[in-house]
Amino acid sequence: MTLAQKIEQVLKDELKPENIKTIIDLAEFLKARENQKKWDEIIK
Repeated sequence: MTLAQKIEQVLKDELKPENIKTIIDLAEFLKARENQKKWDEIIK
């Protein structure tokens, strides 16, 4: 499930606190992964 799909699902579920935390965690993970890709390109 993509981040956008996850956000859409949470909105349908009326923003339960545990779902909001899941989205924040997922967004942070994706951001960290993207930053790692950039560093990998710089280091090469």
